[in-house]
Amino acid sequence: MKTLKAYLVLAAAAGALNAMFAGAANAKTITFDGIDTGGSYTQIQNGYSGLNWNNFNAVSVNFVPGTGYQYGVVSQPNGAFNGSGQDAQFSAPSGTFTLISAYMTAAFQNEGVTVTGYIGATPVYVRTADISHTTPTLETFNWTGLTSVNWSTFGQLHTQMVLDNVTIDGLPGAPGPVPGVGVAALAAFALVGLYTRARRA
Repeated sequence: MKTLKAYLVLAAAAGALNAMFAGAANAKTITFDGIDTGGSYTQIQNGYSGLNWNNFNAVSVNFVPGTGYQYGVVSQPNGAFNGSGQDAQFSAPSGTFTLISAYMTAAFQNEGVTVTGYIGATPVYVRTADISHTTPTLETFNWTGLTSVNWSTFGQLHTQMVLDNVTIDGLPGAPGPVPGVGVAALAAFALVGLYTRARRA
């Protein structure tokens, strides 16, 4: 009976650990730092970090010093911005993903941004936030089952925004959960075996 109880406790703990490790394995933070901007900016090409990109440009932290283009780059040397202040999107070429969080900064003056998560052509999540041009705003979403996300800025003038360190789970091509029962569960079974042998000795 004691062996059974030990088994159940360890197996439950292993299941929780395995789920946690599987989620961590899938999550990825997009920093835009691997893109060569030439010290300025360049269009983000489809396929970067496993996504398709529309009207997003990678931008150097040195592009316009003293503005949100500098302050909004959370991890150097690059961030991303919406071209001409117009709507910009990224989408999964197949499957779905979870938008976990992102840092957003206005390029020149405080402004607003509306973020919309889509499943196909249907908007399923919407959030509007005020963003500063001197300090990045970390917004946590945890929006699941998405196929695309649209970023729409609004304000009086120059409504570009800088986006950086976008964390997404379930990206196409990202490492998946450990197959079968998982490493944590296997470790638990091994511990149960050792416990049982020790009791028999």
